[in-house]
Amino acid sequence: MLWFCVTQTVRYDCEVVGLMTHMPKKSPGGPRSSFLTARIPEKTRFGLTLMSRLHHEPAPDILIRALNNLFSSEHIGLFVDFPGEELPKNLLELTWAERESDRLVNLAQVFPSLLTASEKLAWEEIRSTDTYWTTSKKGRELNRDAVAHDWPAIKERSAPGA
Repeated sequence: MLWFCVTQTVRYDCEVVGLMTHMPKKSPGGPRSSFLTARIPEKTRFGLTLMSRLHHEPAPDILIRALNNLFSSEHIGLFVDFPGEELPKNLLELTWAERESDRLVNLAQVFPSLLTASEKLAWEEIRSTDTYWTTSKKGRELNRDAVAHDWPAIKERSAPGA
């Protein structure tokens, strides 16, 4: 089992919320899902319980819907202004991919300032390794399958023991 702790805390309603996630291997029946353990204020937990009972819906489903709504909120969500673009773009939609290596590449290409220190090291390794790149009429293109193949080793070198 791989457990890792998100190094940031999120401020919400003047209460600090700590997060810990567990990423299981991809299940044979469909996309991989994550388990999230969050320390939340008792009043928030009670409100979630009441909402679950009132709407006859499991609490995790309510949390997923709430987070997805928050992600798409124009005021606090994941919408980002890009130079030359008339409307803000949804960062989640621009960067999401099934493979972790593709997510890192997408984030590095779209919004590199959000990369963590270890992600920056991984991206530098990818950028500087010629075997991950091909040259075509369009220019230099990343071979994402080659990066995905080597991803465990790249990740280990950029964040040993993580």
